[in-house]
Amino acid sequence: RRQKRRELDARRSKCRIRIGGHLERWCRLKEQLGFALHSQLAQFLLDSRFSSICLIFVPSPGESEPNLLHTDALQRLVVLSHGHGQECGFIPDVKPPAPGSTSQLVWECVAGHSFSWGVPAA
Repeated sequence: RRQKRRELDARRSKCRIRIGGHLERWCRLKEQLGFALHSQLAQFLLDSRFSSICLIFVPSPGESEPNLLHTDALQRLVVLSHGHGQECGFIPDVKPPAPGSTSQLVWECVAGHSFSWGVPAA
């Protein structure tokens, strides 16, 4: 019986991934996108990684749906973030848009460095 349990645990561990302290964020994203299974969210993210269109999960004021973005818009964000990373070791977090803002996102690290990035209209 103990041997059977070990074999079952070994098979299960082959399809597990560890996401560390990000489980809460993962579950929130899964819920926001309406997936019932974690494997569905994983498949969606893997498929969208190779697509020319990506989603950003910050709806504009008054919208309940996420905005579709072209990869060029995300490339600009990567360039801004990379530039910050050349000067600072802290990873910036996105701050929610100010009330009445026109989809301008502000990214700020714990050292106080910040940069803004405009979300293009979809």
